[in-house]
Amino acid sequence: MGLLGGGCASRHELAQEIAAAGGLRPEAVATARFDLLAFTRLTPDAPRLTVYLEGDGDAWITPTRLSDDPTPRQPVALRLAARDPSPSVAYLARPCQYVQGTARHHCHPAFWSHARYAPEVVDAFAEAIGGLMARSGATRLHLVGYSGGGALALLLAQRGVVPEQLTTVAGLLDTAAWSAHHRLSPLTGSLNPADGLASLGSIPQTHWVGGRDEVVPPALTRAALARAALDRLPTIRVREIPGYDHDCCWEATWPEGASPETPANGMGESP
Repeated sequence: MGLLGGGCASRHELAQEIAAAGGLRPEAVATARFDLLAFTRLTPDAPRLTVYLEGDGDAWITPTRLSDDPTPRQPVALRLAARDPSPSVAYLARPCQYVQGTARHHCHPAFWSHARYAPEVVDAFAEAIGGLMARSGATRLHLVGYSGGGALALLLAQRGVVPEQLTTVAGLLDTAAWSAHHRLSPLTGSLNPADGLASLGSIPQTHWVGGRDEVVPPALTRAALARAALDRLPTIRVREIPGYDHDCCWEATWPEGASPETPANGMGESP
Protein backbone atom coordinates (compact mmCIF):
# COMPACT_ATOMS: atom_id res chain seq x y z
CA MET A 1 0.00 0.00 0.00
CA GLY A 2 1.29 3.45 -0.84
CA LEU A 3 0.62 6.09 1.80
CA LEU A 4 2.15 9.53 2.14
CA GLY A 5 4.29 9.01 -0.91
CA GLY A 6 4.48 9.93 -4.56
CA GLY A 7 2.99 13.15 -5.91
CA CYS A 8 2.04 16.20 -3.89
CA ALA A 9 4.94 15.45 -1.54
CA SER A 10 4.70 18.82 0.17
CA ARG A 11 1.15 18.07 1.33
CA HIS A 12 2.21 14.66 2.60
CA GLU A 13 5.30 16.04 4.34
CA LEU A 14 3.21 18.74 5.99
CA ALA A 15 0.82 16.11 7.34
CA GLN A 16 3.69 14.08 8.75
CA GLU A 17 5.18 17.15 10.43
CA ILE A 18 1.87 18.14 12.00
CA ALA A 19 1.20 14.62 13.22
CA ALA A 20 4.69 14.10 14.60
CA ALA A 21 4.45 17.32 16.60
CA GLY A 22 1.39 15.87 18.31
CA GLY A 23 2.87 12.42 18.86
CA LEU A 24 0.61 10.86 16.23
CA ARG A 25 1.94 8.00 14.14
CA PRO A 26 0.81 7.16 10.58
CA GLU A 27 -0.82 3.87 9.78
CA ALA A 28 -2.83 2.33 6.97
CA VAL A 29 -6.39 1.29 7.73
CA ALA A 30 -7.80 -1.17 5.22
CA THR A 31 -11.57 -1.38 4.89
CA ALA A 32 -13.71 -3.39 2.53
CA ARG A 33 -14.05 -0.46 0.15
CA PHE A 34 -11.19 2.00 0.74
CA ASP A 35 -7.72 2.13 2.20
CA LEU A 36 -7.62 5.07 4.61
CA LEU A 37 -4.74 6.96 6.16
CA ALA A 38 -4.86 7.32 9.93
CA PHE A 39 -2.64 9.08 12.40
CA THR A 40 -3.01 7.64 15.89
CA ARG A 41 -1.85 7.98 19.48
CA LEU A 42 -3.52 5.14 21.34
CA THR A 43 -3.21 4.43 25.04
CA PRO A 44 -4.27 0.87 25.89
CA ASP A 45 -7.52 0.70 27.85
CA ALA A 46 -8.03 4.46 27.97
CA PRO A 47 -11.80 4.74 28.44
CA ARG A 48 -12.48 7.15 25.57
CA LEU A 49 -11.22 7.43 22.00
CA THR A 50 -11.47 10.78 20.23
CA VAL A 51 -11.62 10.44 16.44
CA TYR A 52 -11.12 13.41 14.11
CA LEU A 53 -12.57 13.29 10.59
CA GLU A 54 -10.98 15.45 7.88
CA GLY A 55 -12.80 17.81 5.54
CA ASP A 56 -13.29 17.43 1.80
CA GLY A 57 -9.74 18.51 1.00
CA ASP A 58 -8.54 19.69 -2.38
CA ALA A 59 -11.52 18.32 -4.25
CA TRP A 60 -11.74 20.94 -7.00
CA ILE A 61 -9.05 22.78 -8.98
CA THR A 62 -11.57 25.29 -10.29
CA PRO A 63 -15.34 25.59 -9.74
CA THR A 64 -15.85 23.35 -12.78
CA ARG A 65 -12.74 21.15 -12.80
CA LEU A 66 -12.23 18.26 -10.39
CA SER A 67 -8.86 17.59 -8.80
CA ASP A 68 -7.23 14.22 -9.42
CA ASP A 69 -6.02 14.16 -5.80
CA PRO A 70 -8.25 15.32 -2.92
CA THR A 71 -5.37 15.44 -0.42
CA PRO A 72 -5.88 18.64 1.60
CA ARG A 73 -3.41 21.49 1.33
CA GLN A 74 -4.27 22.54 4.87
CA PRO A 75 -5.46 19.55 6.95
CA VAL A 76 -7.40 21.43 9.62
CA ALA A 77 -8.75 18.32 11.35
CA LEU A 78 -5.23 16.91 11.61
CA ARG A 79 -4.02 20.13 13.21
CA LEU A 80 -6.79 19.86 15.78
CA ALA A 81 -6.05 16.19 16.47
CA ALA A 82 -2.36 16.95 16.98
CA ARG A 83 -3.24 19.51 19.67
CA ASP A 84 -5.65 17.22 21.52
CA PRO A 85 -3.97 15.94 24.73
CA SER A 86 -6.48 13.13 25.25
CA PRO A 87 -4.81 9.77 25.98
CA SER A 88 -6.27 8.12 22.87
CA VAL A 89 -6.65 10.17 19.70
CA ALA A 90 -7.08 9.10 16.09
CA TYR A 91 -7.31 11.06 12.87
CA LEU A 92 -8.87 9.64 9.73
CA ALA A 93 -8.30 11.14 6.31
CA ARG A 94 -11.09 10.89 3.76
CA PRO A 95 -11.07 8.22 1.05
CA CYS A 96 -8.30 8.75 -1.52
CA GLN A 97 -6.54 11.46 0.49
CA TYR A 98 -2.81 10.79 0.95
CA VAL A 99 -2.96 7.40 -0.78
CA GLN A 100 -0.95 6.32 -3.81
CA GLY A 101 -0.52 3.32 -6.10
CA THR A 102 -2.58 0.23 -5.35
CA ALA A 103 -4.07 1.92 -2.26
CA ARG A 104 -6.12 4.07 -4.64
CA HIS A 105 -8.45 1.24 -5.59
CA HIS A 106 -12.05 2.47 -5.85
CA CYS A 107 -10.76 6.05 -6.00
CA HIS A 108 -13.30 7.33 -8.47
CA PRO A 109 -13.63 11.15 -8.48
CA ALA A 110 -17.27 10.72 -7.50
CA PHE A 111 -16.08 10.02 -3.96
CA TRP A 112 -14.67 13.51 -3.56
CA SER A 113 -17.42 15.23 -5.56
CA HIS A 114 -21.13 14.37 -5.69
CA ALA A 115 -20.82 11.05 -3.76
CA ARG A 116 -18.47 12.32 -1.06
CA TYR A 117 -20.99 11.30 1.62
CA ALA A 118 -22.13 8.09 -0.06
CA PRO A 119 -23.22 5.09 2.05
CA GLU A 120 -20.02 3.23 1.17
CA VAL A 121 -17.94 6.14 2.47
CA VAL A 122 -19.83 6.16 5.76
CA ASP A 123 -19.51 2.37 6.00
CA ALA A 124 -15.75 2.59 5.48
CA PHE A 125 -15.41 5.02 8.36
CA ALA A 126 -17.64 2.88 10.56
CA GLU A 127 -15.41 -0.11 9.86
CA ALA A 128 -12.24 1.89 10.54
CA ILE A 129 -13.55 3.35 13.79
CA GLY A 130 -14.72 -0.04 14.98
CA GLY A 131 -11.23 -1.40 14.46
CA LEU A 132 -9.63 1.52 16.29
CA MET A 133 -12.01 1.12 19.23
CA ALA A 134 -11.19 -2.58 19.47
CA ARG A 135 -7.44 -1.98 19.32
CA SER A 136 -7.46 0.79 21.88
CA GLY A 137 -9.79 -0.94 24.30
CA ALA A 138 -11.90 2.21 24.55
CA THR A 139 -15.58 1.84 25.37
CA ARG A 140 -16.57 5.47 24.76
CA LEU A 141 -16.27 7.51 21.59
CA HIS A 142 -16.02 11.22 20.84
CA LEU A 143 -16.41 12.15 17.18
CA VAL A 144 -14.98 15.45 15.92
CA GLY A 145 -15.66 16.39 12.31
CA TYR A 146 -14.27 19.37 10.45
CA SER A 147 -16.26 20.81 7.52
CA GLY A 148 -17.47 17.83 5.46
CA GLY A 149 -16.08 15.60 8.20
CA GLY A 150 -18.84 17.03 10.36
CA ALA A 151 -21.43 15.70 7.92
CA LEU A 152 -19.81 12.28 8.14
CA ALA A 153 -19.76 12.38 11.95
CA LEU A 154 -23.51 12.98 11.94
CA LEU A 155 -24.10 10.26 9.36
CA LEU A 156 -22.02 7.79 11.36
CA ALA A 157 -24.11 8.51 14.46
CA GLN A 158 -27.29 7.91 12.43
CA ARG A 159 -25.99 4.61 11.07
CA GLY A 160 -24.95 2.94 14.31
CA VAL A 161 -21.60 4.48 15.33
CA VAL A 162 -23.07 6.28 18.33
CA PRO A 163 -20.65 8.55 20.20
CA GLU A 164 -21.04 9.84 23.74
CA GLN A 165 -20.13 13.28 22.42
CA LEU A 166 -20.25 14.76 18.91
CA THR A 167 -18.41 17.93 17.88
CA THR A 168 -18.40 19.68 14.52
CA VAL A 169 -16.06 22.49 13.50
CA ALA A 170 -17.33 24.59 10.59
CA GLY A 171 -19.39 21.48 9.95
CA LEU A 172 -21.88 20.77 7.19
CA LEU A 173 -25.21 19.70 8.68
CA ASP A 174 -27.49 19.98 5.64
CA THR A 175 -26.01 19.25 2.23
CA ALA A 176 -29.16 20.20 0.31
CA ALA A 177 -29.39 23.62 1.95
CA TRP A 178 -25.66 24.15 1.46
CA SER A 179 -25.82 23.28 -2.25
CA ALA A 180 -28.81 25.57 -2.73
CA HIS A 181 -27.09 28.39 -0.84
CA HIS A 182 -24.05 28.24 -3.12
CA ARG A 183 -26.14 27.47 -6.23
CA LEU A 184 -24.32 24.19 -6.76
CA SER A 185 -25.57 20.96 -8.25
CA PRO A 186 -27.11 18.61 -5.66
CA LEU A 187 -24.79 16.01 -4.17
CA THR A 188 -26.41 13.06 -5.92
CA GLY A 189 -25.13 9.78 -4.52
CA SER A 190 -24.58 11.33 -1.07
CA LEU A 191 -26.56 10.96 2.11
CA ASN A 192 -27.78 14.20 3.68
CA PRO A 193 -27.18 14.32 7.46
CA ALA A 194 -30.14 16.68 7.83
CA ASP A 195 -32.52 13.86 6.91
CA GLY A 196 -31.76 12.01 10.15
CA LEU A 197 -30.68 14.89 12.35
CA ALA A 198 -33.81 14.79 14.49
CA SER A 199 -32.89 11.27 15.63
CA LEU A 200 -29.70 12.47 17.33
CA GLY A 201 -31.26 14.55 20.09
CA SER A 202 -29.98 12.23 22.82
CA ILE A 203 -26.31 12.78 21.86
CA PRO A 204 -24.62 15.84 23.42
CA GLN A 205 -23.36 18.02 20.59
CA THR A 206 -21.29 21.16 20.14
CA HIS A 207 -21.27 22.84 16.75
CA TRP A 208 -18.48 25.41 16.41
CA VAL A 209 -19.09 28.02 13.71
CA GLY A 210 -17.02 30.94 12.48
CA GLY A 211 -18.71 34.30 12.25
CA ARG A 212 -16.82 35.03 9.02
CA ASP A 213 -17.32 31.60 7.46
CA GLU A 214 -18.63 32.02 3.92
CA VAL A 215 -18.23 28.33 3.03
CA VAL A 216 -20.60 27.06 5.72
CA PRO A 217 -22.26 30.21 7.11
CA PRO A 218 -23.45 29.99 10.72
CA ALA A 219 -27.03 30.61 9.58
CA LEU A 220 -27.02 27.25 7.77
CA THR A 221 -26.00 25.42 10.94
CA ARG A 222 -28.64 27.11 13.06
CA ALA A 223 -31.32 26.55 10.44
CA ALA A 224 -30.55 22.82 10.20
CA LEU A 225 -30.79 22.38 13.96
CA ALA A 226 -34.02 24.39 14.08
CA ARG A 227 -35.65 22.29 11.34
CA ALA A 228 -34.77 19.17 13.32
CA ALA A 229 -36.17 20.75 16.52
CA LEU A 230 -32.79 20.39 18.20
CA ASP A 231 -32.08 24.08 18.70
CA ARG A 232 -33.78 24.29 22.11
CA LEU A 233 -32.21 21.19 23.69
CA PRO A 234 -29.74 22.12 26.46
CA THR A 235 -27.31 19.39 25.41
CA ILE A 236 -26.95 20.73 21.86
CA ARG A 237 -25.03 23.97 21.51
CA VAL A 238 -23.90 26.26 18.73
CA ARG A 239 -20.77 28.22 19.60
CA GLU A 240 -19.88 31.07 17.26
CA ILE A 241 -16.47 32.74 17.22
CA PRO A 242 -16.89 36.09 15.45
CA GLY A 243 -13.39 36.43 13.98
CA TYR A 244 -13.04 32.92 12.59
CA ASP A 245 -13.77 31.79 9.04
CA HIS A 246 -13.93 28.32 7.53
CA ASP A 247 -10.22 27.55 7.86
CA CYS A 248 -8.90 30.10 10.32
CA CYS A 249 -8.16 30.00 13.21
CA TRP A 250 -9.50 26.87 14.86
CA GLU A 251 -6.10 25.49 15.79
CA ALA A 252 -5.21 28.57 17.83
CA THR A 253 -7.76 27.91 20.57
CA TRP A 254 -7.88 24.12 20.44
CA PRO A 255 -8.24 21.78 22.35
CA GLU A 256 -10.65 23.82 24.49
CA GLY A 257 -13.31 23.27 21.85
CA ALA A 258 -12.89 19.50 22.03
CA SER A 259 -13.98 19.34 25.65
CA PRO A 260 -17.63 18.73 26.51
CA GLU A 261 -16.97 20.80 29.62
CA THR A 262 -16.04 23.95 27.67
CA PRO A 263 -17.95 26.78 29.37
CA ALA A 264 -20.67 28.59 27.45
CA ASN A 265 -18.49 31.65 26.97
CA GLY A 266 -15.20 29.82 26.48
CA MET A 267 -12.94 30.44 23.47
CA GLY A 268 -14.31 33.98 23.12
CA GLU A 269 -17.44 33.03 21.22
CA SER A 270 -20.64 34.99 21.08
CA PRO A 271 -23.56 33.74 23.22
